[in-house]
Amino acid sequence: MKTTLRIFGIILFVVLAALLGFIFWNSPQYDGEVQLTGLTEEVDIHFDDYA
Repeated sequence: MKTTLRIFGIILFVVLAALLGFIFWNSPQYDGEVQLTGLTEEVDIHFDDYA
């Protein structure tokens, strides 16, 4: 029983860590600079309370 709970705990930890990593790496970038092909002039982006 202890072994089963330990394995379940490890699997749960790995799944949660993977989920948090996925959310962190795929979240939008709200600061900094991004180089995009096709843009020739500087562009300012403004965010309101909803994004």
